[in-house]
Amino acid sequence: MTARLIHGPRLPGIGLLLAALVALGTAGAEAPAPPALGEALAGSWRWSFAMPDGSVVRPRLTLALEGGTWVGKTRFSPWSEGPITNTIVTANQLRFQVIRRRDGREVTTTYSGTWDATAIRGTIESNWAGPTESFNWEARRAHQGVEGTWSWTNSLSSLPGGGNRGGGRGGGTRVELDQEGDRITGKTLSRFGRPTRVTHGSITNGEVYFEIERTSGDSHTVTRYRGKQSGDVILGRMELESDEDQREGPWEARRTD
Repeated sequence: MTARLIHGPRLPGIGLLLAALVALGTAGAEAPAPPALGEALAGSWRWSFAMPDGSVVRPRLTLALEGGTWVGKTRFSPWSEGPITNTIVTANQLRFQVIRRRDGREVTTTYSGTWDATAIRGTIESNWAGPTESFNWEARRAHQGVEGTWSWTNSLSSLPGGGNRGGGRGGGTRVELDQEGDRITGKTLSRFGRPTRVTHGSITNGEVYFEIERTSGDSHTVTRYRGKQSGDVILGRMELESDEDQREGPWEARRTD
C-alpha cells in the first residue's frame, strides 16, 4: 500500500522528503528480544511512498537480532543507506528512529506500528520541514518485480574471435536490485572492493536486462545480462566483453533476500 499524508503541511520538495526519511542517524538498537521474535521480524521489509510530484518510491528496512540487540538499516536507493537507532521491539510493536542534523538542528524521523509475520502497519513522523508531519506506513515482506538481493555463479565460454584464453570463468556474483516502473537500478555486493553500479537496467513483461561495467587500471569489461524472471528465479544468458576477450554463458540468478 502507498503511504499517505495524515496531517500537517506538505513537505517542500522531493529532495527534502527523501533526506528526511533516509536513515542517516547514529547506529544502535537497544531492546533485547527472545529468539522467536527474531525469527519472525528479522529480514527485509518494503513499502511504497507517494512523493509530492506523484511518483512512487520503494524504501527498504532491514532488521536483524544480533546478540539480543536489534540492529537495522533503511534506504531509498542502493546508494542511500544508513542505520536506525532507539529501536524498541515487543511481541507485536515496533518503534525506531532515524536521527540527523540539518542547518544546525536535530531532525528526527520516527517509525512506529504493530507487526506480524507479513506486515508492519503504523506511522512515520518527521520534523524535517519544522512542524512534525505524520504519514501512514505499511511495510510488507513481498517483493515487487526484481527488487531484492540476487546471486549466481558465473560460467562463461569464449565466443568465436573473442580471444584465446579458453575454458570457462567461474566465481559468484551478488547484486542488490531496485525497480521503479520498468527501470532497474542497483549495485554489486562484495566483501572486497567497492560496489559497482548496475546500469541500463529494464524489465518488460518479465524480461530483465542490465549491465555491470568495471574498469581496473587499463582493463575495461562490460557484462550484459538478459533473462526471464519467474518469481525468485531469472533464467537467461550473460555476455562478457573486455578489451581482449568475449565470453558468454547461461545465467541463472536466484533471489536470496
